[in-house]
Amino acid sequence: MNESELITLLAENSTIDEQDIKCMLSAFSTVVSERLEAYDVVNLSSLGCFEVEKHEQYVSVQSLDNKQFLVPPRFNPVFKSYLADISAIEKEKNL
Repeated sequence: MNESELITLLAENSTIDEQDIKCMLSAFSTVVSERLEAYDVVNLSSLGCFEVEKHEQYVSVQSLDNKQFLVPPRFNPVFKSYLADISAIEKEKNL
């Protein structure tokens, strides 16, 4: 599903028009981005959480000439869904 399909479905399932939904999604995206840039966690209790995962720096060695170089740390935004956890629990109960 792309953004325009999401906006259409939200408008169909609410009393909010598409333009207002588009503005709310834009504001949501801005707020989440700003919080992640500050390394905060954005927790949506019924859905999941947005957070930044840090991958530590490490030394890499080139196989051809054995030169070493430092790979700097990486910071990746991730979304961890609570719905996937609930699905796994429900599947285990049914076994």
